[in-house]
Amino acid sequence: MRNETLINTAGAPGAPSIEEALKALHAIETSALFSQSTRHRKFLRHLIECWARHDLAQLREISLGVTVFGRASATFDPARDSIVRVEARRLRARLARYYANEGAHDAVRITLASGSYIPGVEHSNAATERVGAGIADVDLILRPDGDSGWQEVMDELRSFLAGVRGINVAAESTGNTVDERLRYVVTPERILSDEAGEAAIALRLASLGADLPLEKLPATIMLPVPCTAQDAAASVGHCLGYLLLGVGLAAGWCPQAPAVTPRYLDDEVSRDRYHRAELAFRQRSIAGYDTAMKIYESLLADGVEGAEIHAGLARCCVALAGMIAMPVREAMPLAREHAELALALDADCGAAYCVVAHVANLHDRQWDTALRHYLHGIQRCPRHAPIHHGFAFALMYRGDFDLADRAFQTAIMLDPFDLQMRIQRWLVPYYRGHYDEAIRGWQDVLAAAPENLLASTLVGAAHLAAGRPQQALSYYRSACDRQPQHPIGNAGLAQAFAMLGDKARAREQLQALEHKASGGYVSPYLFAMVHCRLGDIESTFTWLHRSASEPDFNFVCAAVDPTFRRLRAEPRWTELCSETRLPLLPVP
Repeated sequence: MRNETLINTAGAPGAPSIEEALKALHAIETSALFSQSTRHRKFLRHLIECWARHDLAQLREISLGVTVFGRASATFDPARDSIVRVEARRLRARLARYYANEGAHDAVRITLASGSYIPGVEHSNAATERVGAGIADVDLILRPDGDSGWQEVMDELRSFLAGVRGINVAAESTGNTVDERLRYVVTPERILSDEAGEAAIALRLASLGADLPLEKLPATIMLPVPCTAQDAAASVGHCLGYLLLGVGLAAGWCPQAPAVTPRYLDDEVSRDRYHRAELAFRQRSIAGYDTAMKIYESLLADGVEGAEIHAGLARCCVALAGMIAMPVREAMPLAREHAELALALDADCGAAYCVVAHVANLHDRQWDTALRHYLHGIQRCPRHAPIHHGFAFALMYRGDFDLADRAFQTAIMLDPFDLQMRIQRWLVPYYRGHYDEAIRGWQDVLAAAPENLLASTLVGAAHLAAGRPQQALSYYRSACDRQPQHPIGNAGLAQAFAMLGDKARAREQLQALEHKASGGYVSPYLFAMVHCRLGDIESTFTWLHRSASEPDFNFVCAAVDPTFRRLRAEPRWTELCSETRLPLLPVP
């Protein structure tokens, strides 16, 4: 450990006072997160009290083991008993989680650096620098439409944006003159009401002037049901932050790209192992993810600990869960743990922000929390392509197609050789109902990578959505031939036969799907799609509810999936959206 070489900053010029540190400690101890752990509250309080007394001798591992964790002084051997190191790691992760959520705007922060038990106490700008890119200097005009029902939303939005660096909520202008500042107008567009009297709100963002650096304005921001005025303000604030980031990128602002190799990998063997893990991950296959995960784990076992390694493990967990190669309930908590450890080591680790957001989006289904994590990660690491990629998905699943398309394009610009990003960007026109445009995009991919299963099956899905089941058959048959163990081919064939009126063959494929489910995991969402095409609405909702409760990654796309478009007029669909916080999109 490095305890003896670190300096206690208590009382140092410009550093927080002991009183400020104790106040920050109290905020942590009384938080919802730390109230769950008596051990971590005790551990952290002891660290801060020793820090305040300048009693660094009590912050050595053997002293902590005896004083905090009740080990016998005569027998405690840190080399054999890792209790202090383990709990310190967990405490770092809990602190990272606290500051990512409840403590995001605390004026003073308490940290615990890796390899040390001496806490850091420092001032934070988080109280004044809220989410938002803060890159461009922007005038924003809030323009109510005269309906008093919008006033509360606009008031909340004005309050939210007051804390976003770089945005000035300006007074309405009589003219459209644009000087040195960028000017945008936010106006309500429509309200989509459900039977419970709650509403999804659409706000339109437009520009004043013709020479602004963003291209696809105006943009529409969709909000989920149920939606309070505070929900609306926060969601719009997140989306505006992303648009302003786009302004900055278009204007040429961008920090230097991160180093390819982490600096702490100071020997050739460690660097080689790390590079092999990254290359294996890039294969985008179960075997590749598994190989990468084993290498990252071996690095940690050998004492090579860094943010990128923890983040790599977290990414592998999410990827393996997405490919049904690792149970979701096991993978996602592990992914969150390693991502939080990564952020505790490096607050600018883009991959870790990305994973934390993925977990909130795909597993926890906390849509607004996910958007906030994505946006915060983008603000800290704007050149990290996967964050833009993940943000695009989160927006797309809410129906924010303009913003999603922009996010996909940014991700591809930052990493033009990522095939998966290029495939998935065509999901935007697909979910919009522009099926032929999506097909052309995926066929371009197949021209370069003819064996790509994802692009091939998505072409089949687009033909189904366009009402062309005969054309879809060949793509799903090819999927069955190339990867017979994968259920997507059977699910696609069952849907195509159902649409052709051949219910006997459709049920044969459904039975094949059920057989695969008996020997391994098959997403309930696939069963819901098949039953919907068969016209069995009761079974469709049963499987959708099962998909929502598992949790099943696929469920997050239900609101925009054309397979279920005709169900949006069903009262049960409104109930499903309310129960799961899916956005309630217009009835076609």
